[in-house]
Amino acid sequence: MKNEKGIQSVYRVLSLLSLFDRGHPRLGVTEISRMMNLPKGTVHGFVRTLSRMKYLRQDSATRKYQLGLKIYELGAILADSLEINEKAAGPARQLANRTRLTSRIAVWDGDSALLTLNIDARYHYSFVKQIGPHIPAYCSAVGKVLLAFLERGELKTYLEQTKLVRHTSNTITQKEKLLKELEGVRQRAIQKTGRSLHPA
Repeated sequence: MKNEKGIQSVYRVLSLLSLFDRGHPRLGVTEISRMMNLPKGTVHGFVRTLSRMKYLRQDSATRKYQLGLKIYELGAILADSLEINEKAAGPARQLANRTRLTSRIAVWDGDSALLTLNIDARYHYSFVKQIGPHIPAYCSAVGKVLLAFLERGELKTYLEQTKLVRHTSNTITQKEKLLKELEGVRQRAIQKTGRSLHPA
């Protein structure tokens, strides 16, 4: 029974931290209580503990909470230790220097591209110290590369479940047109590398 309660508490704490996003960077106890359907007293206990451990911090003016520096620190550790960042840093730097453009590395994370590395040719050292943000795959260059090399079944599922919302005047909102664009991405990659990179 104690073990089940402990697991439930861990789940609730992680769910609480997950409430903070770009749309909700600061939340009060009342908001958290409503969003999690938990008593304010329970939420108070969670946020006090998280604040003591620096996973949350409270704004003295608004009394609302936001993510603390410990979260940033963990993200920096993860970014530095990711194998893809370790292997891609050199080639990404060379690409940025050659093109004088920003070079980005991302991984496929569920249904979007998660930025892990960002190198600007203007700066010698410009790793993304925090993981993220998630980037809509269908309307970003790095996302289209990831989509282009998904397995066909996974790409089909993605297209069935994703609504193509217009973000800019260049956003592709027709699935047939997006598939044609992705085929172009694959063909350009084949021409650049000289290898067949078609997904299975």
